[in-house]
Amino acid sequence: MSAKQGVGGQEVVGRRRLSKDICNGCSLDVSMTHAQLTTISGVCTMFSGTIFSCMMLSACSIITATAAVASPSPSVDIDPEIPLDLTLLIPWDGGNACLDGSPFGYYTATNENSSDWVIDIAGGGWCTTSAECLERIQTSNRLASSTTWSPTISGSGITSGSSTDNPEFSSYNRVFMPYCDGSSFTSHRDTALPVTAPNGTVVELHMRGANNMAAAVASLQRIHGMVGVRHLVVTGGSAGGLSTFLHTDLLGRLVGAKTVVGMPDAGAFRVVTPGCCAWADIVQLHNSTGALNQQCVEAQNKVRPTENSSGWRCFTAPTLLNGGFVQAPLFVLQSQFDHFQLSAMASIPCAIAQVYFPPWKTTPQAVCTATDNASIAAYGAGWKRDFAMLLGGSVRFGTVSPTKSSVSGSKGLFMTACMAHEERGTAGWTTLTAGGVVLRDAFYAFHNAVTAPTQRDEAPRLLYLDDYPLPTNLNRQVCAPLTPNTTE
Repeated sequence: MSAKQGVGGQEVVGRRRLSKDICNGCSLDVSMTHAQLTTISGVCTMFSGTIFSCMMLSACSIITATAAVASPSPSVDIDPEIPLDLTLLIPWDGGNACLDGSPFGYYTATNENSSDWVIDIAGGGWCTTSAECLERIQTSNRLASSTTWSPTISGSGITSGSSTDNPEFSSYNRVFMPYCDGSSFTSHRDTALPVTAPNGTVVELHMRGANNMAAAVASLQRIHGMVGVRHLVVTGGSAGGLSTFLHTDLLGRLVGAKTVVGMPDAGAFRVVTPGCCAWADIVQLHNSTGALNQQCVEAQNKVRPTENSSGWRCFTAPTLLNGGFVQAPLFVLQSQFDHFQLSAMASIPCAIAQVYFPPWKTTPQAVCTATDNASIAAYGAGWKRDFAMLLGGSVRFGTVSPTKSSVSGSKGLFMTACMAHEERGTAGWTTLTAGGVVLRDAFYAFHNAVTAPTQRDEAPRLLYLDDYPLPTNLNRQVCAPLTPNTTE
């Protein structure tokens, strides 16, 4: 049975329907600006300066969230065959909408015995112009509409329910957040943006990404009991990796998590490269400034007073890291030879010709020339320099220098010599290595250290690095072959 669109004040959850009034009708309105905040039969928690400012949780959620501290979750495996079910939100509740106006939603597999949660945020690039957003709608793209979303999906990597593949996190409540706004959940336009299609028809673009995230959290609290959260892990890949940089702190605050840790995957993009992406255009088109870190925006406006006041640089991971604007511990998963960046940003021919996932191409176009290899090596070396600077005192290549007292805000790095874009899927989670350690084990060690530092006698290991001039990782489940041209 397919999931149906929520109608008549009801949210559709997998194969069952739940009433909106389950908690006496308390509602969430995230469409209000900071100046319009009011408290209406709910509790308004202020997060100053963002369009998420009002979080009016349902009365029952507030009561539960303020109850006694949750006890540690017992180790209870979730059947790996249990899928994550789609919940479609009530249309426009909390201002939610995909680009085409269809309701937003999310996938869940819950465990009533656990107070720990993991949220995996989907990626899918961005639309930088109204024409690009329109194209997403007209191609019936899952990145613009929920109408084509499957009623169930399987977890992978850290959202897998398999205690074999994912022993430390399989018992967590698992959430997968699809992506249909084209702005990494930052867009916020009160009214639809009309665009004329090539055939002359007028199509409305609904830019509600920021509302989608807040409305999804409210629904998770209202329906799935996401209250009294002990540990929260936030992850995502590509545009979802950028979302992890942008929103981990916010998500931790919204659910009142006792600990929150982010694991952005391929979410850092070099700002200096002109080929991609038009970050300022994205922020302007989607009216995203209000959903960005406001301390960062203010700092950027002071440093660059002649630049437009949108604070668009705060839409990029390097700016957020360099300014220390992400408070939560982050375990950054990033290939120094990110396939997307080598192709779409650095425009290296053999990277453009190679596909992102196996089976890999062995055509002449996918064979790297000496010139290609030099460009790849320069890009990788640049990333290593950037991260040595961006992560500041937490990471220095060749050494690890945190103190035990500083681990709560630690930033770790798992940097592979793998030509790949996104590495946290099941194959990467269980087999990909950097610095001689499998990704799954490295993240668990980091998570355990920063969430329970008093139980350890030493600071966590923060750096896992394969320090090579060219892609060398032979894991063909994840990494594309470099196939250098040896005839030159």
